[in-house]
Amino acid sequence: MSDSDWAKSTGDSGASRSGASGAAVALDPDGGSQGDDPDLEVAQDGLSPDALIQYAGVTEDQIKRAERIRSRMEAPPPLAELLVQQKVISQEDLDRAENRRLARMTVVEILQERGQLTDGSYKAYQKAKAARPSPPDRDILVGGSLVSEEQYLKALGTKLDIPYVEPQVGEVDTNLYGKITFAYLLNNKVMPLRK
Repeated sequence: MSDSDWAKSTGDSGASRSGASGAAVALDPDGGSQGDDPDLEVAQDGLSPDALIQYAGVTEDQIKRAERIRSRMEAPPPLAELLVQQKVISQEDLDRAENRRLARMTVVEILQERGQLTDGSYKAYQKAKAARPSPPDRDILVGGSLVSEEQYLKALGTKLDIPYVEPQVGEVDTNLYGKITFAYLLNNKVMPLRK
């Protein structure tokens, strides 16, 4: 967002993330697995080599060199961390790459990767998704008690690159409310915090 932080109170999303085991899991719109998408892969110790190439601009030669260095280390750091240490990429580039990867994932995949949506809960989600035409993910996940409201909103914020905030009274800039109609806030279910 431009100049303001916004705390979203609700929303629906359709992006995807890998499972808690580190294996890539991508969901198609029907909820099926597309596990072949290297762009969404995350290794157990950070972004996969394919994701580093795709999103961080690292070359295959740089990956191979870093892997050779890691193989000689007693306690090797994650590949992405080693690339930062070797000054192949900056931490900012790595963070941007992770944000781009997350933006391509669904909220459901983010919840799965974080271990907040178990296999059993995911099956219940798929069943509910198939039972009704186009139900919002939030209704299924939170309404069906598969995840908490907070877990859902944090995952949605991660996908949209909007920080999850629990505002304190002193943090809210009340002058912003004079610039926005109350009806707009209710219809869009957002609350401006500060400029």
